[in-house]
Amino acid sequence: VIIGYLHTDDFVKFALAIYPLLQRHGLVPPLTTDIYHRITRQERPPSNGTVSEWRLPVELTEWIMDYLEPADRLAMLFSHRSLFWEYLPMLSDETRKTLWKARER
Repeated sequence: VIIGYLHTDDFVKFALAIYPLLQRHGLVPPLTTDIYHRITRQERPPSNGTVSEWRLPVELTEWIMDYLEPADRLAMLFSHRSLFWEYLPMLSDETRKTLWKARER
């Protein structure tokens, strides 16, 4: 599978570009308006003491990601907020529009 060869940065860009498809298959969490705004404004979630920082070095994180199946890589990225924000790219207008259409109402 081609997506298995993507670097994690590119994998996150790809996942955000096809978010509605991934959401239909239950591979990513539902996109709320609040999460949409955080992603598109590049805002980290508020630190309230419940979200821990990702403590592994980038090299080790990348090594772990290389051994994961694409669905598991998505689960790891979306389940740990600070890890997701490390890989969050600048978004194109087209990706923003796609995400806006995918959000829960």
